Amino acid sequence: MKQLTVAYENNDLHALLKLELEWLNKDEDNISKLTDEKLAIYNETLKEQVLDAETEINMLLVHERYLPLQRYVRNPETTYMEMRKAEAKLRRNMATAEKDAAALKGAHALKYVKELITDYKRTLDKEKKDMIKDIEMDLAMFIDLMGRNNR
Repeated sequence: MKQLTVAYENNDLHALLKLELEWLNKDEDNISKLTDEKLAIYNETLKEQVLDAETEINMLLVHERYLPLQRYVRNPETTYMEMRKAEAKLRRNMATAEKDAAALKGAHALKYVKELITDYKRTLDKEKKDMIKDIEMDLAMFIDLMGRNNR
């Protein structure tokens, strides 16, 4: 009974199975004398337990508790690299925020804010121009396709 308790507390499946086999086969002197039929039954039982454990593990992947981690599980080969990139991006953002905070506390804070606004407007203007170019290209392709279809 003590061996069983210790094996259970240690999650020692091998010891638990050995104790079970000894208990089931108390008439026999040696577990190695088990018949092939009994061993096949035990083997099948173990396979079912493995399948159950694997199913349980796979179900954890879709458990709502772990949904925030899903994007890291989808493609495990690139997860590490994605996390490193995310870390680098966060570090750059933190450095920028620290620089901005220091500049906003300085004597030239108003000038700095004006520069930020100017840069932001330039970025928006560039994005608008890029978007207009994309729309123009899409429109040209559409007109070309329509012309081909009408021939």
